[in-house]
Amino acid sequence: MPMMRRCLDCGALIQVGSRCRACANHRRPSWARTVLPADVKARDGHRCTQCGSTNRIQAHHIVPVEDGGPHTAANMRTLCHKCHLAEHRRLATEARVAFHDLALSEKFDRWRVEDLARHRPVRSDEEAAGGR
Repeated sequence: MPMMRRCLDCGALIQVGSRCRACANHRRPSWARTVLPADVKARDGHRCTQCGSTNRIQAHHIVPVEDGGPHTAANMRTLCHKCHLAEHRRLATEARVAFHDLALSEKFDRWRVEDLARHRPVRSDEEAAGGR
């Protein structure tokens, strides 16, 4: 028989994970439980700051929390669902491009070092010792 555990939120017995399906599906990040997103929406007039839509508005972190951005009203703006998705796609594309550029630069630097090492003029022992 598989080992049973208790859900961290409701105490129900579960076989896998740390939360039962019901609690896992309803769990929200701690910052989402605050009234801050509602304050941001009210500040922005319950309209998307990008296109002006009032349909399916959401609070968006300008600098993502995972990247060290604060969870403050100054770091948030109101976007409709469509603009919010587009913004996250743009950020993901920028991250991929930056990673690709970094990988290319590291590859180029490694190639350059190897190439310079191969083509470096080699001195004889006499030249290295100072005698000609």
